[in-house]
Amino acid sequence: MKLSKIIGIVVILVAAVALVVKLTSFGLGSPRSLQGNYFAESVPGRSGGGMLITAHSITYTPSGYTAFKANNLKWHKYGEYYRIQGHVNRNSYHAGYKEDYMYDRQGNELRVQTYGQYKHNRNFKGVTPFKLVHQR
Repeated sequence: MKLSKIIGIVVILVAAVALVVKLTSFGLGSPRSLQGNYFAESVPGRSGGGMLITAHSITYTPSGYTAFKANNLKWHKYGEYYRIQGHVNRNSYHAGYKEDYMYDRQGNELRVQTYGQYKHNRNFKGVTPFKLVHQR
């Protein structure tokens, strides 16, 4: 083979590998399109409360309970949804744990469910939304 053909094949392979890595890798922090302050009313089966999504953390405060703050976030986009993974530190009310949630924002509404629920249902039908109070 000529050297130019070998170089061409190598360039195409490197570009293909770079594309696959980009599509399968996670971003750090939280996506800019989700950042903001949200509020949800109490409904049967779920307490209301607030959710604050910043560039580096997600804080959920259920009505009448202590806040859960997730740090060390990484995210990946699944079509129109976002999967965000992080770690909630231990405090006096709960043990530390890893979180893995799917987020869907449509206009001023944010729907949230665990990744396990998303894998089972593959949609956000029936999920009560949080309302956007303030965009960051």
